[in-house]
Amino acid sequence: QQQQPQMQQQQPQQQQRRQQQQPPAPVPMAAPQPSASYQPSVTLTRGQLVRKLVVTRTSGVRLGEASQLWVDTDEWEVMALDVRPNGVLSTAVDHILMSSLRQVGDVILVHDESAVERRWSSYGLSTVVGVDVITERGTYIGRVRDFEFDPEDGLVQRIVVDALGLPIVPEGVVSTYAVDVSEILSAGPDRIILAEGAESRVEQLSVSLLQRLQLTTPPWEGDLNNEYYSMEYDQREQQRMEWEQQQWGMQQQQPMQQQQQQPQQQPQQQWGMQQQPQQQQPQQ
Repeated sequence: QQQQPQMQQQQPQQQQRRQQQQPPAPVPMAAPQPSASYQPSVTLTRGQLVRKLVVTRTSGVRLGEASQLWVDTDEWEVMALDVRPNGVLSTAVDHILMSSLRQVGDVILVHDESAVERRWSSYGLSTVVGVDVITERGTYIGRVRDFEFDPEDGLVQRIVVDALGLPIVPEGVVSTYAVDVSEILSAGPDRIILAEGAESRVEQLSVSLLQRLQLTTPPWEGDLNNEYYSMEYDQREQQRMEWEQQQWGMQQQQPMQQQQQQPQQQPQQQWGMQQQPQQQQPQQ
């Protein structure tokens, strides 16, 4: 009985020592919240603008329907869009610069009617749609059917290709693929050249029904589609080698011609020096 009070006094002391020896519990950290100033980049596609009404914000006047976009393929920047006042079948065409767009939703909004450029020229620009896309090696990737761009500055981010290059064909009928603009080496009116091996970095956007049934393959995996461009690439390489051989041959001939001309010039100089004293003797 005398020991029981002593044991009861020792138990709280032991519990306090154990609590002091235990490490403090970890404090849960709050998840990082995105800053209010950060906004993810928004991109538009050509298909989202074509066939939409263009309306002025101030008066609500309908300027027409957007029918085409023009791209500077040197800088890969969308410069302007065509507007047909009486619909897509209209022959009259007006132009609106990308800098004049104010908002894109169910309709395309511009500030007022002064946004229309009737004397603007599309010289040097391209619509890009339908252009063949191949690699530097000659591998056929497809044809351009659409492209994605930043509405703030008009810079194209990616081009969308398929086997046909016809935007009117639904994506469920053909498989579509996205190619980053950084892969493009050069662009012309008929074709776009990509870096070698770009087919391995292509992103597939949609899968057609035939590809799901394994009845078709991507364009660059077909041997028949690559035959024309592969032959053309081989011809270009052969022409380049022939040109280099001609340049090398011309460089080799120049020293030989110089050596042949030098012995002929030396006797003439010596003969001229011998004739000079003979001409001076009568004068003396």
